[in-house]
Amino acid sequence: MLDPNIMWKKWKTTFLSIADFHAPETTKKVRSEYAPWITNNIREVMKQRDFLKKKAVKTGSKQFHDAYKRTRNDLNRLIKNTKSTYFRNTLNGCEKNPKEMWKTINKLTGKKSKTTLISEIQHDNQNVTKPEEIANSLNAHFNEVASNLAKDIPQSSKTAESYLTSSNARFNIQNVSLTKVFKLLSTIKTSKSAGHDRISGKLLKDAAEVIAPTLTAIFNASIHAGVFPDDFKTAIISPIHKSGSKTNCDNYRPISVLSSVSKIFEKLITEQLETYLESNGILTEQQAGFRKNNSTQTSLLNITNQWLINMDKGCLNGVIFLDLKKAFDCVDHHILTKKMHIYGIRGHTLAWFRSYLTNRTQICKVNQAMSEARTVKCGIPQGSNLGPLLFLLYINDLPNCLSLSSASMFADDTNISTHGDTGNEIQERLNADLENVHQWLLANKLTLNKQKTEYMIIGSRQRISNKIGDPKIELGESEIKRVHKSKTLGVIIDERLSWDDSKQISFKTPQQTTCIQERLQTPISQESSTLFSPSGFSQHLELEETRDEEGLNAGSNTREKLNIFLASRDVSPIRTSMTIPWNTAAERTKRRYVRKGKQVALAALEELAPQNSEILFSAIQAERQKNADDMDSSLLEAMVECYENCSHWSSRRQMLSIIADKVRFATRQKWLPDLSRYRYNIERHHLFLHGRGTEVPQQKQKRIKVSSEKLDHFLAFITSAKIIQDLPFGEKTLKLSSGSEIKIPNVIRTSIPEQIIKQYQSYCAETGFSSPFSNNSLSRILNVCAASTRKSLQGLDYFSAEGAKAFDDLVEVADKLGDNYENGLSWSKEVISKLKLAKRYFKEDYKVHVSSSSRVPDHCRPYALSQGNDKAYSSTCDHQHDNAGCYHSGITILGV
Repeated sequence: MLDPNIMWKKWKTTFLSIADFHAPETTKKVRSEYAPWITNNIREVMKQRDFLKKKAVKTGSKQFHDAYKRTRNDLNRLIKNTKSTYFRNTLNGCEKNPKEMWKTINKLTGKKSKTTLISEIQHDNQNVTKPEEIANSLNAHFNEVASNLAKDIPQSSKTAESYLTSSNARFNIQNVSLTKVFKLLSTIKTSKSAGHDRISGKLLKDAAEVIAPTLTAIFNASIHAGVFPDDFKTAIISPIHKSGSKTNCDNYRPISVLSSVSKIFEKLITEQLETYLESNGILTEQQAGFRKNNSTQTSLLNITNQWLINMDKGCLNGVIFLDLKKAFDCVDHHILTKKMHIYGIRGHTLAWFRSYLTNRTQICKVNQAMSEARTVKCGIPQGSNLGPLLFLLYINDLPNCLSLSSASMFADDTNISTHGDTGNEIQERLNADLENVHQWLLANKLTLNKQKTEYMIIGSRQRISNKIGDPKIELGESEIKRVHKSKTLGVIIDERLSWDDSKQISFKTPQQTTCIQERLQTPISQESSTLFSPSGFSQHLELEETRDEEGLNAGSNTREKLNIFLASRDVSPIRTSMTIPWNTAAERTKRRYVRKGKQVALAALEELAPQNSEILFSAIQAERQKNADDMDSSLLEAMVECYENCSHWSSRRQMLSIIADKVRFATRQKWLPDLSRYRYNIERHHLFLHGRGTEVPQQKQKRIKVSSEKLDHFLAFITSAKIIQDLPFGEKTLKLSSGSEIKIPNVIRTSIPEQIIKQYQSYCAETGFSSPFSNNSLSRILNVCAASTRKSLQGLDYFSAEGAKAFDDLVEVADKLGDNYENGLSWSKEVISKLKLAKRYFKEDYKVHVSSSSRVPDHCRPYALSQGNDKAYSSTCDHQHDNAGCYHSGITILGV
């Protein structure tokens, strides 16, 4: 097997030698380019202006001097107009790309990126001034922070694996294709800095067609060997000052620069791993960070909408905003690989990831001085493509530790929330789950920053003042601080969800826009102007859209004029706007806007029809309803005609999904009497799953050629009495190609697929049957030949499993009912106790009473479950035997 380390070293040496020969690095003074808005036409006018100026100075002629002034003024106007057009087109074209927009704005306003020049720091109580020593000191500090935190973590009573459930899916890294490698090389960003290997993105992009095959071979060799090249594991880190004293090492954030080639390789692996995790539903739904179709808005809207729904029910919300210390840097590699094994990442694939994580080194660069390399003992590689996804796997099981609350996560930014009627109830729930989170953190060797962790009680003003006392949220001897507002994911949230503090940020925007426009000397579109904010384009966009969801846009000129009119009519002003779809809004939000809308409409109608505004409003409603009914009738008539012309049900389902959430079931039945409730629900499911009127994508089915003799031999084995067992209830209907139907009883397999395959191989060896299928093919055949699978019952039979599941469901229902009613806790405890006793009886003693060794025949089973006062469910028994089964079963069910 080829060693990927040797292959990479030879490749890098050859590539750099060729690059140094054909494109050696040189220092050259480059003349500054013309501004991008200086066109060829402007340059020609510039030459004409300079020529006239020389003539005017040389001859002193008034004619040349006047011609020079006219040309100069024309040139200035031309430059100003061209510059304005360039700015406007550039900014308006970047509305959906915040990074490019702010890059353009900073360039046009002369704002340059900050560079960190470090002249002195304090390390180990000593002042360090030499660049090499500063680099080594900062490198040591960054390297030891996570290790020092891990040393202070006490031993946990639980293991990290105890919170996980094993996945039946399996992930194996597949070979990467030449096409994908070439595509990534061709689209690499040339502005990115080169890593430790000195290979820039510009060189890789220019040579993409030539180097793609050899890099593909190196990547695939790495996958087969389960080894990540050592040279890819070195990171160059640059310290960036955050805030505070520049001599304090804690006030610097390390920014890592990795090899461009390694990041391309990582991106290829990330695509495969991400597809595996998403398709198998491994990543928790509570996590919105680093995932497609998710953002901070997704997380914010989900959690705030749930809080509003709880407030509509009259409940209070309790929220703890968790703050983890150096979460990315403290990831334990051993725990992470164990979790990956449980999630189905095993074998040489897991060995590759283990190689990727271990033996990584980092070098700190300060003022062009390089430190010595230090080995990274823990943490996720910063600046990598694969790192964020690995961190999501590490923190993925955190919600599993919660029993009384729910989690909302965006990467490591996590909060847990619950709801209740009183402050004491919320206090008990939050304290219990905060301790659960603490135990999870200990098991995963992560540290909670208790000083920055906060909690908040969210509800209406009346309920907070009436129902809340002084809840104490504690962790050990530390008390968690209560706050009345908190900034999370760039948005300030207060305890009443009033968003007042977020509005204050919004009101700064017009002033900042005016300032930027004055500096740019150009008008820009309204859409672009709303994007300028103190915290940068991206955060403001998320804040603005999130506030829009709750109707919190800043005021506009139109609204101000309308508010002046409303004030003259003694109507309160409009402070918010609603931009989200009506169906997704909370009920209290809908009621508020309905009330306000009616007030505004009546105020306007009073101008049109004084003293008759109410009558006119009712007439408008009646006319609108009549038009809507007429339109609905014509549309439904066309729908019915289209429905009857459809050749098969899939087309009908696709067509009816257009109105699935627009027309009630009762109305549709008037037009389509044969439409069942089941079909109606299928249409709604189609709408929410695929989209309105969207065609269901056809899945490609792989066709595999197999030997009919081998297949018949294996099918005969797995349908024999050794493998399957008939169930005493239920049957399946099979439709044959001839159109006839046959009914077969439900069956279960007595063994798991792995054991069936082993038994079959032994059977083939005994009977001398040659060339059976491979294990993989046998497993796939078993999956296709579906049977009612036996659950993992640990010795119990099928009936016990179904009964136990039913009792568990009843326990869950009783627990929820106890939470929602007065004095419900004591009632639910009593009911749950009886349910558990009943479950234990049916699980143990009942089996003895009705076993073959007992004198109780099978016909006593229906008797024990019968009802004497209901003929349809009554059975009789003469009890000429041990009647323990009948008696105890009847008493148990009566108690339940």
